[in-house]
Amino acid sequence: MQAAIRLAKSLGLPLTHRNLYVIEKAIEAESNFRQIPVGAAVEIIRDGALAEAVRGGELNYFFFEDCRWRYPRLTFKERDDLLMREKARYY
Repeated sequence: MQAAIRLAKSLGLPLTHRNLYVIEKAIEAESNFRQIPVGAAVEIIRDGALAEAVRGGELNYFFFEDCRWRYPRLTFKERDDLLMREKARYY
């Protein structure tokens, strides 16, 4: 729980019971998924959350519940660039 509190504070999220519970479970899931210590899992999640914020995404409990740091959403420009590359590959 202490790691969840530190992570929420560093990201400027409200320290509500719901947020802390979901963040705690996300840290636990990332730690188990990658077989890494809790501190390393917190760093991975924090880096993903900061990258999401730079892209203009929302940081709320859905971000942690859906593990969005593993699969970041693309901006419209990134999506268009990928489509153009895919089309160019077939021609």
